[in-house]
Amino acid sequence: MKTIFKNGVYDRVNEEVADSNVRYYGWKYVPKSEWKATTRTSKTEIQTVEANKKEKTLSKKTQRRLVIKENQRQ
Repeated sequence: MKTIFKNGVYDRVNEEVADSNVRYYGWKYVPKSEWKATTRTSKTEIQTVEANKKEKTLSKKTQRRLVIKENQRQ
């Protein structure tokens, strides 16, 4: 398997197809790490999305606790 790139498109293909695309169609070989970086989301992005979800959703139990705490303060 080889990774090739052209016009913002990364493609993973077998060696024969990669060779012909590079020779005749203007594709370029690129490292697999570049392909991974563009096609996969980073772990930090996933963690921030999960953190935002956790902040928005509260269980019924924690909602009751917050109401009780607010009532005690008043």
